[in-house]
Amino acid sequence: MTVIILTLCLIFLHEGFSYYVSFQVLALLTIAVSVLSKFRSVSGGPQFFIVFAVFGIFLVYKAIVAPRIIIQNDDPNVPRAVVGILGYAFMIGSIPHIRFRQPVLILKKLRSASSATILILAGLLALSESNLIPFLNREAFMQQNTRLVENWAMQEAVDANLEFGMEIKPDLFYGEGSALAVVLFSCLGCFIISSKLLIQDSNTSDRSMLKSRFKHTDTIILIGLACLFICQSLSAIVYGVVILFFVYLRERLALSKLMNWKTGVTITIILAIFIYFSYDNVMFRMSGSGGYYSIVQRFGVLLIIEPIDFLLGFDESKIPDHGRLQMQNGVIYIIAISGLAGLLYLISLSYSVFKLSIPIKLSLFSVLLVLGTMMQNMGVFSPNKIVLLWLILLPLACGGSMYPRQRPVAIAGNMNE
Repeated sequence: MTVIILTLCLIFLHEGFSYYVSFQVLALLTIAVSVLSKFRSVSGGPQFFIVFAVFGIFLVYKAIVAPRIIIQNDDPNVPRAVVGILGYAFMIGSIPHIRFRQPVLILKKLRSASSATILILAGLLALSESNLIPFLNREAFMQQNTRLVENWAMQEAVDANLEFGMEIKPDLFYGEGSALAVVLFSCLGCFIISSKLLIQDSNTSDRSMLKSRFKHTDTIILIGLACLFICQSLSAIVYGVVILFFVYLRERLALSKLMNWKTGVTITIILAIFIYFSYDNVMFRMSGSGGYYSIVQRFGVLLIIEPIDFLLGFDESKIPDHGRLQMQNGVIYIIAISGLAGLLYLISLSYSVFKLSIPIKLSLFSVLLVLGTMMQNMGVFSPNKIVLLWLILLPLACGGSMYPRQRPVAIAGNMNE
């Protein structure tokens, strides 16, 4: 039942009656109650609490001297925003240090939920692109964006886009293609890490049995990659390239298996999907007319900050007169609201993720998963983003719970070999 609820919540993550009466909150509660109830102990806690305390001090200081930096939405209540940020920051940073009872059971649930989400989203994308069902095509999904609790659009904007014939990109129930992409990215990361850990934890040395047990792993990864390349979002392309290299190509390059016929056919199919669905969009984004829009959104603020901003956080003068901090990057937002303490928080989190991933030889990949998910927009301290980060961090924490009894052998080569 937990797997079914979590899968539905991930698919309808941005749906709900209000921001807090929504699937994102239900997903958060489902994971907290059903998974975190297996709590056993804390490992390496003192270092995290010190970093978190420093982060909190810098955050409160910034809320006093530059409150407009803190605000992520239209709620002007800065104290409430500070409490919320601290709560969500603790939820993210503490997970790698938790050790669980029955970690294998948790991994199996996370693997099942993430794989089911990938397959259902792939089916919905296929229906959307086929245009066979009127209420499941791109235009219909765009119309429903007006009722979302995240990435919502005003009805006037939707009507204007349709009236002027603007290109409608695949977004399903997420409001924009990059939001769909980060859900796929997190689910693929969860599925890959969980699969690696379950393979490594297997008590059998019979490779044929392992192959039978995990025979669909590569297929699901490739389906997820295809979905990313269908999204027509620059961030989706980046996510797809990261997964394609670290999970599918790197080990084959190292093992000189790149030219076997299965790999060749697979790469050909993936490239064909990319060229058909996303090549023109990427070229537009990288052209002068595209204006590097996504890159400017996520990194443009770096052009106006100074070294002192990395020490104490951003100054309010960096905010345009008409509104709040204009950027779409959660990593930069963390630095903006806490300066050096935010950097320490990110370094501490990345180090924990890197260390937990060493036994499965996916350390850099796991760090990129976490940072890439954070960068999708500045709303890093929100229920939906916590859910996606937990999908990555929980399997790693389970791995940390299993290490004492694991064989010190990392799985190389094909995921299902």
